Amino acid sequence: MDTAPANGQFASRLTFALRRLGHNFGEIVLDPMVRFGPVPMSPAAAALEDFRKAYRAFLDELIRLANLESRAPIARWLPDLFDHPFDFPQQYVYEDAFADSLQTLRALANDWGNDADCVTAAQEIIRNVSIAGGAAPRVTRGKSRAVPRMESSELREAMASDAAPVEQQQQQHQSAESPSAAAAVPGKPEVRYLNAGIKDHARDDPLTVNASYDLQFGVDLTKGGDSGQDFSARLTDAAVLMAPDQDSVELTIQLESDGFTLSETMLTLVVPRLGKSAEKAVVSVTPTRTGRANITATLQLKSGSYLMQMELEFSVGAAAAEPATASVRGRSVGATGYLKPRQLSLLIEPEGDHYSCLVLGSTARRVTLPITEAYLTNAIGQARLALMDSVINADFGTGKFPFKQGIEVDAASSEKAVRILAKAGASLFRALFEGSSPTDDLIKLGDWFKAQLLKPGTMTVQIVAERFPMPWGMLYIGDVRDSAKIDWEKFLGFRHIIEQLPLQSNLPVDDYVIASSPTLSIGVTMNTSIDAEMKMDLVARQVQYWTDRSSAGGTAIAVRQRTTRAELLQALSEPTAEQLMYFYCHATTKSGADAGGIKGSNIELTGREKISIDDFDVEAPRRDKLPGSPLVFLNACESGELTPAFYDGFIPYFLSKGARGVVGTECKTPALFATEWAARFFPRFLAGEPIGALFLALRREFMEQERNPLGLIYAVYCDADTRIDPALSF
Repeated sequence: MDTAPANGQFASRLTFALRRLGHNFGEIVLDPMVRFGPVPMSPAAAALEDFRKAYRAFLDELIRLANLESRAPIARWLPDLFDHPFDFPQQYVYEDAFADSLQTLRALANDWGNDADCVTAAQEIIRNVSIAGGAAPRVTRGKSRAVPRMESSELREAMASDAAPVEQQQQQHQSAESPSAAAAVPGKPEVRYLNAGIKDHARDDPLTVNASYDLQFGVDLTKGGDSGQDFSARLTDAAVLMAPDQDSVELTIQLESDGFTLSETMLTLVVPRLGKSAEKAVVSVTPTRTGRANITATLQLKSGSYLMQMELEFSVGAAAAEPATASVRGRSVGATGYLKPRQLSLLIEPEGDHYSCLVLGSTARRVTLPITEAYLTNAIGQARLALMDSVINADFGTGKFPFKQGIEVDAASSEKAVRILAKAGASLFRALFEGSSPTDDLIKLGDWFKAQLLKPGTMTVQIVAERFPMPWGMLYIGDVRDSAKIDWEKFLGFRHIIEQLPLQSNLPVDDYVIASSPTLSIGVTMNTSIDAEMKMDLVARQVQYWTDRSSAGGTAIAVRQRTTRAELLQALSEPTAEQLMYFYCHATTKSGADAGGIKGSNIELTGREKISIDDFDVEAPRRDKLPGSPLVFLNACESGELTPAFYDGFIPYFLSKGARGVVGTECKTPALFATEWAARFFPRFLAGEPIGALFLALRREFMEQERNPLGLIYAVYCDADTRIDPALSF
């Protein structure tokens, strides 16, 4: 949001919007006479103080709403708000009356702008908000007092004055009244940066071939630190960065280069709770050729969770060289306070005509996967054909279609289906770790990967990938020879939790908690025509479920149900604070070679109304973020395709809109199974079960109880620890 100086009327409009809050807010603008006693103020200082009180009152109410059982939402939000004081975090606003006022504030700020000094004053208030122990700032609520309207000239005069004497008078008066009061004034939060760069070398200066330089990573109190460069990521407050009993967190940095020799490829950086890092992580780098050369640094927690990837690029040996540049993909540094251990991670991205795979575990190694996009598309297509033609659409000699017409599958049909899927899954595994021209290193990596997966116990396997839509749950890691007994527990999706994250810049959400207090807001979009098509009450049952949840006494849940194209586009174009968006509809993913291209991918709602990706971009542009940071569940039945173009369709659209993730089907799904999956998923998810573990449990449940392996169709494209908190019960 633009914070450039404007006509100085923001404060009066802020006051007007505050009054709109009515009974939910109660006009709690604080009276300095109540807080501090009679302190003489000039008219200009009083006007500035009125602005400060109005903003502080608004901030207090936002914090009240964000003050859940854990301190994480407050601690994470405040540092972000400091940078953009009037870009209010609507994802924490669940009360309709409050949300209306917030929209008014946003509109006013957009129309008239914010005075630069208003920004400074707001930042001072934010800086002095205490988040210690997760408590909201203490506020003494005096009798309500309306803030007088300030004309632009008055506000400009107020903003031009120095407010420090007023604050000093108040602090002195407070200290005189209560000797211990001064000690309760919270300190200013520490601003720190994670910096990377060549030590003592300006970013505009080219490097010299065969000369050695120190590339260092460290935590400093200023951007760039002493590296002379400005490759920085803002660190969030210590309360977010680590648990209360932690003094530090360790990051491992995996280094690779095109154009440099490196003295080592693995570094460890200790991030302290406060202050600068005691020691920087340093590696000696030597350019080997002229031109542009790069170093890729992949950062992960010591516990194995992928954090981010920094791409540093330098000019070597050119007098009129371009400055050094840096790009970052992945999570923010603030995510370190939320990420849980991952036993095994794969980072896969395109590299020329093939793919590059970085394996992060007890050790780190990178290999080239000799797989072209065409080869990958064909391998996935063959697996999909096996699933569709040989399983879902097969009668197995029974005279009916057991996987389309019911949930429970007879033992003989299930055994045949599992063998078909195992062979398809083993073929996918071979395609991944052998490709069209396997190397010894790749085969050894595949053997190592399989050995890790076959270890006892359940792991969380993290896949961070760009344009690599492998149906990971279908991978089979057992023997599939005709003489072998097929073990369904050797499917990756039945054995381990699988977490898929897109390799992109600025993953929209760092934490994994969907806050249900005071209200969990849910949007439900249904294609009601499916019931007529299927001659069943599949949609009607789901509509009734959500109607019952919405009206259940004593619960805090708000459900908005939609069935039409217009209703959905309106919901995606307006700043609604929905935290969970559920779709039960038809969907089709198209490739660049199909009619309409990738943007022709569409979902189909009631009455065969279709909405393509292009329609979404026109009617509900990606730049208009979804403030509730929703989890999007696309339960697409009886339609859909899976190709590498999948990443250019629905997932990037919703993520770029601000969604925390997308979950759903990777293949055409029988409508009856899709309905039953949702019926079992939502009660347990709303009750607080983490989504990754829940998906694994549901897959196993369907297989153990109904001999039905179709749970392998469902995938999680978000943090596997995502959950509702506090848990809800009905």
